[in-house]
Amino acid sequence: MLIGVFTQAAIEAIPTVGEVLVSRVELPGQFGAQWRVTFLNSEWYQGGTYFDVPLLTVANFDNVPLANYGLTVTSAGGNGTFAGANAAVAVSRLAGAYAGYEQQSLTFSTANNGTLLGTFSIGAGPYSTPPLPINATNGAIGAALALLPSVGQVVVRTQLSSNGAQLLVVVVFVQALGGAVPVLVANTNGLTSSVHLAPRAINAAVATLVPGALPVLGSVYYNSTVVAVPAGADTQPVVATASGLVEGLAYYVRVSAWNGAGNVYGAAKPSFPVLTVASSAPRAVTDVGLMATSDTSLRVTWKPPASAGQGGAYPPSAYTVDYDLAPTAPEVQVVSLNASSAQISGTFCLAYGGHATGAIPYDAAASRLESAIESLASVGNVQVTQSFSQSQNRYGIAWAVTFVDNVGPLPLLSVACNDLAGSMVMINAYRQAAAAAPAFTGGSLGIYQQPLGTMTVQETATVLRIQVNASAADLNGYFTVVNGGEVSAPIDVYSSAAAVQTVLTNMLTVADVTVTTVDRALQVRLPHLAPSPTASPRSPSPRSATYAYSTSTAPCRRAPPRSATAAPGT
Repeated sequence: MLIGVFTQAAIEAIPTVGEVLVSRVELPGQFGAQWRVTFLNSEWYQGGTYFDVPLLTVANFDNVPLANYGLTVTSAGGNGTFAGANAAVAVSRLAGAYAGYEQQSLTFSTANNGTLLGTFSIGAGPYSTPPLPINATNGAIGAALALLPSVGQVVVRTQLSSNGAQLLVVVVFVQALGGAVPVLVANTNGLTSSVHLAPRAINAAVATLVPGALPVLGSVYYNSTVVAVPAGADTQPVVATASGLVEGLAYYVRVSAWNGAGNVYGAAKPSFPVLTVASSAPRAVTDVGLMATSDTSLRVTWKPPASAGQGGAYPPSAYTVDYDLAPTAPEVQVVSLNASSAQISGTFCLAYGGHATGAIPYDAAASRLESAIESLASVGNVQVTQSFSQSQNRYGIAWAVTFVDNVGPLPLLSVACNDLAGSMVMINAYRQAAAAAPAFTGGSLGIYQQPLGTMTVQETATVLRIQVNASAADLNGYFTVVNGGEVSAPIDVYSSAAAVQTVLTNMLTVADVTVTTVDRALQVRLPHLAPSPTASPRSPSPRSATYAYSTSTAPCRRAPPRSATAAPGT
């Protein structure tokens, strides 16, 4: 039997890994287990193809050099980290990231240490993008390509060399697959070099890094249908609906025609886009909370929806928060206890919104019932008044519950337990006055109805900090940043935020990034003297530099509760 510990936290503790999902599958026949590791951020580049996530390596001894790690280790020899008869740990690739999605690269370059200047364009068939500047963002290039027929949605990553002499553009086709992928064309007509060279000194090359492939129709989700063509509708579009799909899975569709000739179907044609995810709009958010932070502002908190649509593959990237004045007419519900005489004893319980009170005496005072209802997590502040009624064969107690914080229309209170004793004793709840639903029209202008205020809460970008410091005023040199296996150009320790941002932006594995300088000051304290003003051994020459940069390339899986602060009129 294999003995050992293998956890998701242990893998994520490796600085270069990022976030992963780990699942365990038992292998009873082999007296072991299989751990499947899914990399949530597969944007790796090591100089070959994009999404080239390296294989994990393993070792069977603690504190050994990386050279001693490998794809397979055994328990042979003993004294290792795991033991067992012929025990072994092996690493293999189960599925590559973006397998089947075609990758093409376009390389623009110039010689003699020149710097690329001007614009370029990318063609697909008879169509071409508009001229794009040499420092165009990934988003701008991707948007321009997506407008070309037969290209569809793409993932674009660019890498500009440190001297500006070469631009690498990697295009991953995520909508067009297999034979539907066009061969891109690099147009250099608008490019020049900072060094005066002949026009042909601007070079361009296009390569297919990973060929695309069409899905194999052989999974457990495969299905087909025969669509009859109505008579006389040979030239009209034929429509078919595939139902019963699994939300979040990407589906591929191909169509072939039948006319009876040869008793076979004709050649199949894939759809475009080739893949489409069965999806729906996100469900409602949960646990919405409201708290006053001042006399002019409120703090709103919530948790993401349990199902974010598209099977949770794409969590919400933004939330809309509307606020308005609450309706002035509150909800009023009555809890009514009736019997044929006043000889009553026992207790009862009330429930609301999935929560129930404890036992309440049959003759509880208004304050007692009010406290019991307000103890429920689904109820805010309420006001309770009590009244009694008695006639020859009837005795009754009524508690009128006014919901101050909950806005309607509201569900009815219900009786969760009934331990009352008495002649013909009954207890129920009914609605005396229904509250109106908030109209969210307090900010309407003429015929245009809108709430008093609206705000959009965007997805929080990942914020990382790079700190460079020394214990004396002799800091010098440069450092590099490694992301997804890619090493950045050298960054001088005295670089400005703009310079650091340029280096990071020119990395293939970094999409959109913003860099700010947090602190570039050197505080010098001399013996027996008060602190001096900012000083530097050279201009500028700080002893420490801290940069904070935010990027959207690393999605957060464990999202904290969202929050927003609203103030009237903002």
